[in-house]
Amino acid sequence: MLLNLLSAAALVVGVAVGLIPALLLGMFLGLVPRPPLLRSRRPVRAPPPLERPAAERAPPPPVAAPMASAASISIPIPVGVEVEPPPPDRPDVAAARRRHRGLYDDEYAKQLDHLDALRRTISTRLAVGARPVSDDAPRET
Repeated sequence: MLLNLLSAAALVVGVAVGLIPALLLGMFLGLVPRPPLLRSRRPVRAPPPLERPAAERAPPPPVAAPMASAASISIPIPVGVEVEPPPPDRPDVAAARRRHRGLYDDEYAKQLDHLDALRRTISTRLAVGARPVSDDAPRET
């Protein structure tokens, strides 16, 4: 029993004195890779590219011509194909657009009023220092 205890103690001391410093020295010198927990979290930057002599450099790319606008592009139409022009805005379409814009503006105004009321309620509660009331809490009447 005593022999087993002494041999276990000798093993622990040998590992602590010999193996652990050897691994740490190997990591310090770069011979042993570091475990993922001890790796640096800084990104590794690539070395800057080397300058080539002027004779080996590629010529600069040609400068592209400015893009043509969509109005100046013409698409050739094959012979015998009829192209229909887009239909003009009919009066009923224009009225529907005005009506929808009016509905949109009304809903937007309602949302702004609701948002303003919420802001006033929140600022009042913050100024008074009241706690927010949950749905389960009894209401004061």
